[in-house]
Amino acid sequence: LHLYLMATSIKLFGATRFALRTVDASAGVVAILTTYLVALALFDQDPNRQRIALIAAFGLAVSFPALHFSRFALRMMLFLPPSSLAILCFWRGWIRPKQTLFYWILAGILIGSGLYIYAAARLFPLVFLLFMAIHWAQHRKNLRRELLYFFALGMAALLTATPALRLLREDLHAAVPFAAGIGETHTGLRCARPDRTEVWEMD
Repeated sequence: LHLYLMATSIKLFGATRFALRTVDASAGVVAILTTYLVALALFDQDPNRQRIALIAAFGLAVSFPALHFSRFALRMMLFLPPSSLAILCFWRGWIRPKQTLFYWILAGILIGSGLYIYAAARLFPLVFLLFMAIHWAQHRKNLRRELLYFFALGMAALLTATPALRLLREDLHAAVPFAAGIGETHTGLRCARPDRTEVWEMD
């Protein structure tokens, strides 16, 4: 997804540094807004939730990692908006029983879409799994209903991420001969994919 957005930016603004940086800079701005919305939702019962949300958004806006990665054509910042929106939808579904299923499915779609942006998104579902595990260890009153909703979230994430997971499986197959080529050669690199015929070498 990041490469497609960069290609679109280059198409609109030309092959310039501005075009390359526009995608991540825009994602950083959107991330500030989504962080504000997440903080509002998490502290919904707090009388100072507006102030807390503003502090959270301001903290992201001035943080060194956010400023640093927003300046370069790197995909890290593009992962922040969908991941924070996934947390927002998950929490909305958690605290609103009448609209729970819709928000859980939407959260699953956002979680699955993260795999198209950043490889570290593979670890992101563990956040929700850990949250539910801790909750179920302490509260089992609505266990069956919550298991159903969590299953819906997982299936939505899995269906959304299926193409990316298939591509990841192919890349893992390609990593084996690549590592073998590094160990066997001393002056260069050699790589071949088992399902393709091309081989590249670098001295």
